[in-house]
Amino acid sequence: MINYNLQKEVIDTIKNSQGATIQSIVRDLIKANNTDKLKMEKLWSEYTGKAKILTSIDNYNTPARPDNRLAHDFPTVIIQQCVSYLLGNAIEVSLSEDGTNNYEAAEELLSKFLKLNFSEKLDAELGTYTGVCGKAFRLIFFAEKIDYLGKKSLELIMKNIKPWEGLIIQDSTVDEVIAGMIYYPIEIINGTLKKFRNKVEFYDSKNVYYLIEDDGGNYKYDDSYGEAIQPHGFSFVPVVKFSNNTLEMGDFEKVRTLIDAYDKAVSFGLNDYESYSMAYLIYHGVRPTEDELTKARLTKAFYIPIEDDLDVNNKIEFLTKEVNTQNLKDFVKMLNDDIFRFSAALDYTDESFGGNQSGESRKYKLIPLEQKAKDKERWFVYGFQQLYKVVTSFWAKTKSIQIDPEEITFTFTRNLPLDVTITDLISLQQAGILSTETAIDMLPFIEDSVDEYEKVSGEYSNKIPINTDVTGSVVTGSVEAI
Repeated sequence: MINYNLQKEVIDTIKNSQGATIQSIVRDLIKANNTDKLKMEKLWSEYTGKAKILTSIDNYNTPARPDNRLAHDFPTVIIQQCVSYLLGNAIEVSLSEDGTNNYEAAEELLSKFLKLNFSEKLDAELGTYTGVCGKAFRLIFFAEKIDYLGKKSLELIMKNIKPWEGLIIQDSTVDEVIAGMIYYPIEIINGTLKKFRNKVEFYDSKNVYYLIEDDGGNYKYDDSYGEAIQPHGFSFVPVVKFSNNTLEMGDFEKVRTLIDAYDKAVSFGLNDYESYSMAYLIYHGVRPTEDELTKARLTKAFYIPIEDDLDVNNKIEFLTKEVNTQNLKDFVKMLNDDIFRFSAALDYTDESFGGNQSGESRKYKLIPLEQKAKDKERWFVYGFQQLYKVVTSFWAKTKSIQIDPEEITFTFTRNLPLDVTITDLISLQQAGILSTETAIDMLPFIEDSVDEYEKVSGEYSNKIPINTDVTGSVVTGSVEAI
């Protein structure tokens, strides 16, 4: 994000611009965003498997020493665990009857919009982007669709934008988004030469401006889409930012050094086991040739001819060192524990998740993950509120349906990655982590959870509800880890 304090002149220019000055500021915006872009690209690279130990230019290898580089996929575990926990179940988007002039039509419109855009898939992808890079963007635009009867209609389309390919310009003094920009490299072939140039889509509150980078690094209007300047059809900037947390940091960003240390500890430990550093050959009165040394490495043995053995002191033996493997194990375990602790993730290999542990123990293990998920949820809701301001402005113009975006609610249902007992469900429900309805739905011996919930909350509310102190009963089966 480029904020008011850093780019006041840019904000004033955009507010007062009729399009003529956009070209002059795009280059500066991209340059100002470059450090953040490179950081996010690096985070995504590590998440997709290019661990630091694999790409480091440091070479610890020598002709006599192996150079194992073992990468442990902590980033994927940390990211996907929280994405599955928070977004494993679809976000429920609900309308208030008081917030629209035609509730049934509005509800049908919203349902069709979510289904058309595969919103559950988009949200999971967005959760991955924000979890890795600290933020991500979503673009809303409209396109002509033809249904199975051949009827044409204008439909709203949502598209996630890679974090390093977007930015917004925001006046932080009034929390107002002034503009949004998407830029990405395209390949241009000129004869036998291949070059990459940035293609830019710049959105203000009324128009979209298409630009392309020239050979001199400046930006000119691009008419390959038709008109280089077009109205985008919304009353607000249709590029929406979603933040992961207040600091816009990725979930494993703070533990990258710990992950790198873990990879080095295990890799160097294996190097020691595979090299002569654990044992050295000592020659007494014998001078082996290079050819004999090579054969020794291959055959693991030396042969000393009798005629050369004139001195009884001539011999070859190993000098070995005793390695305290327990120290390495303890160090690696400490790093493992710190990685999960400081990333607020769950280590399923921890004994606290064993079958002999109490529900209380597992509940407390869940608290850091829940706190992190709750923070993510708040920022997701904030992003969705901005998104539906854009969406409802389009529907008001094209469908004549007035929806107050502040009357739209978003409900997140946790996807528990644990085997739980009834006591666990009670504890989670009492702590406000689970709703009563969700807790009832997780009981395998309840055939109709909706009917049971109605009984608990209505006619039978004076009987034993889900949050009564019940102990000793165990839920058979499990909530599958995802």
